[in-house]
Amino acid sequence: MVEARDFQTADFKLFSENADYVWQCILHSNKKIEVSQREFLTALEYCITYLNSRKLDEIKAICIQDGMAEKVSMIIDLRDYVYTSLQDEFDNLIN
Repeated sequence: MVEARDFQTADFKLFSENADYVWQCILHSNKKIEVSQREFLTALEYCITYLNSRKLDEIKAICIQDGMAEKVSMIIDLRDYVYTSLQDEFDNLIN
């Protein structure tokens, strides 16, 4: 069972900060904030890795935290539908 102290760990705090960054990049990508593609992909990758390492009950508990359900849903959608193509595009820009 997931307890409140599970959301006070450094891992969860870092996940939350990265999820907030990805969320803000998506919502405000129309030049309100400057988005670094490298930082965006790094934050997204961390979020994906974090969620992949959690059990379903833990993810459900994360989703009931304030504002996290939308962020978790967005991260999962990005992972499933665009992450690979974003990574490929970024790799092509570097090479």
